[in-house]
Amino acid sequence: MQIDLNREQFLALVRYLASAGYIYGLLGDIVDDKFKKQSDETDELENYLLRYAKDFDCEKIVDEFEGKKFLSEKENDKILDDISEYDEYAFWSELANRLAKRDFFRTHSQQEIEKMDDFEIMHKQAEIEDKYWEELEKKGIEKFELRSY
Repeated sequence: MQIDLNREQFLALVRYLASAGYIYGLLGDIVDDKFKKQSDETDELENYLLRYAKDFDCEKIVDEFEGKKFLSEKENDKILDDISEYDEYAFWSELANRLAKRDFFRTHSQQEIEKMDDFEIMHKQAEIEDKYWEELEKKGIEKFELRSY
């Protein structure tokens, strides 16, 4: 089998693979060993692909150490910047979502919830979540305090 890629497709594939490698690497190191295998496989595939960088006039994005090819520091920094941007958005999104769910269940009894259809539940939670987004956009994390009961 042969897959034909143009330069832009090759670069996109390398970026996607490097992003996945970063995520699986982190999961394998911190969360669970089951991700370590996926991390290793991703690294191997990245090394394999980068051997073809010259064919795509992309030698500048590749460094080599002990016969293994990997993304240059400059390219890796771009990937990490993208991941950091994603992490930032994911943090705020998850915070608003979880707070909205918490408040929804605090303000509605089980009997009320059982009478609602999925759309109504989703709509009510979204209304609460929108309020949190407004506050988060205005004040950021400064508005939140952990209180001991």
